[in-house]
Amino acid sequence: RALYSKSGDYISGTALAAGLAPSNLANVDLAWEKATTLDVAMEFSLFKDRVSGTIGYYNRINSNLLLAQPLPLTSGFGSINQNVGKMRNRGFEFELSTMNIKTKDFTWRTDANIALNRNKILNLIDGQTLLGGSFAIAVGRPINSIYTLSL
Repeated sequence: RALYSKSGDYISGTALAAGLAPSNLANVDLAWEKATTLDVAMEFSLFKDRVSGTIGYYNRINSNLLLAQPLPLTSGFGSINQNVGKMRNRGFEFELSTMNIKTKDFTWRTDANIALNRNKILNLIDGQTLLGGSFAIAVGRPINSIYTLSL
């Protein structure tokens, strides 16, 4: 659906009325993004809970990705929202907690975590590369890969 915003006031007979104008183009083919997720984790505790942690893996596929596609300025609008493709996000997460010292008057606990995430564009409309400023979205590459000119 198109969004409308106030575009100024005008006189209707003897009354002042607010004017509305479309602020974006409607896209009747626009759909909600969809996600399919696999999330597996294992928790552990050793030595009477003095060492504990979690190891996790996730794999998420997002389809119907939404992106504002540039339009020719002759359309009167700068862009239109479209469903442009599919992306995969996957990675590992590790968390480790240790109770180093625990006495009546003093407790020393250490917590650490690390995560590794990789994303990749799986497909786009017609396999195209989408450009925007200094970033590009291309099949087989991470989302928003930054490209710079080096001499």
